[in-house]
Amino acid sequence: MVNKFRPYVWDPIYIMLQIIILQSIYYAMLGILLSIFLRFELKAPSIHYIFIHENINFSDTLGKVISCLFILNSLISSLAIWFLVKRTKLCLDFSTTIIIIHIIISYLLKKQIPSTFAWWLINVTCLTLCTVVAEYLCMKTELKQIPTEYSCLNNI
Repeated sequence: MVNKFRPYVWDPIYIMLQIIILQSIYYAMLGILLSIFLRFELKAPSIHYIFIHENINFSDTLGKVISCLFILNSLISSLAIWFLVKRTKLCLDFSTTIIIIHIIISYLLKKQIPSTFAWWLINVTCLTLCTVVAEYLCMKTELKQIPTEYSCLNNI
């Protein structure tokens, strides 16, 4: 007997499309948040605020705000994972993929592995927060009561 409850098929193109969309949402929302904040600071927006690890620190106000924006962006990313992936088991995979791609791009732009403690702390915090919130949202969706004819008749 074949289980037809979740007939998922391995589709690498679909998975790659999800990764590209999630990564695009991650950077688009982070860019929007940073540009809004930098407009108030009267600084020109730049991708260096996203990818250069020295910008994330706890010693100055700009570094603290950028850190907070990364954390806020992880919450937005968890909503995107919930909307696109809709599976609790896959939330950790997609959250980790987002952060690993971010680490790779940061390495390629600077030609060195990020070495500041604040950068690693923020990224691990973002990974954890994104995963937990996405899993919670997906779990709430997956555990919704499935309406059946019998339960509908009992409500009459």
